[in-house]
Amino acid sequence: MSVTHLATDDPTLASRYLANQLPEDERTAFEERLLTDPQALRELEATARFKLGLAKLRRNGRLADLVQEQPPAGRWLYGVAAAVAALMIGIGVLRWTGDAKPMLTAELSALVDSSGNPLHLVNTYAVFHARGSVRTTIIELPASRQAIQLRVLPDVATPQATAYRASLQRLADDGHVEPAATLEGLRPAGDGFITIFVDSQRMTPGDYQLSVSNDADMAATTFGIRAILAR
Repeated sequence: MSVTHLATDDPTLASRYLANQLPEDERTAFEERLLTDPQALRELEATARFKLGLAKLRRNGRLADLVQEQPPAGRWLYGVAAAVAALMIGIGVLRWTGDAKPMLTAELSALVDSSGNPLHLVNTYAVFHARGSVRTTIIELPASRQAIQLRVLPDVATPQATAYRASLQRLADDGHVEPAATLEGLRPAGDGFITIFVDSQRMTPGDYQLSVSNDADMAATTFGIRAILAR
């Protein structure tokens, strides 16, 4: 079996990986490196955060202004960075492994830390509408990485055989809705509640909306969630 050696000093590795531009052998070698090289993982995360920051500037209409404000030499460098970020935005999916575990799961055992150890369940929250009124569920994010359980009650009851799909979206400060995670194949318990487990490290403080729809008639229920740091 041949072994692919990566040029570890190549500053474009992270951006090309996020843009899905690496050949299969280099992509596999890069993902294996992420498992053992914390610095490589930090560089990948920084590149992804840069992409998200530029996306927000573009939505606010500030990206073109910032480019115009740069001196000629700086404008060229900024233009290159913007082009790379735009390419990553077009892909829209982060394919990394390593410590990037699922944000939502149907089973607690599926949430593990970077060493493969199961996360501790720190709290359980009931997510429902009280007598038809909309309510926001406040959840506390622990200081350390833990699992959070959400027991969600859709407005419309369906047979237990019906599968549900849950979509979590973050509400940005400018009102833009940013997809966070999606989970399919959820089954309600005898009391009608659907159970979802959340990796607390993958959630940042702020406002979210959780939409739950069923496969039978696609009827959806949307809930408001506010994540705050635990005191």
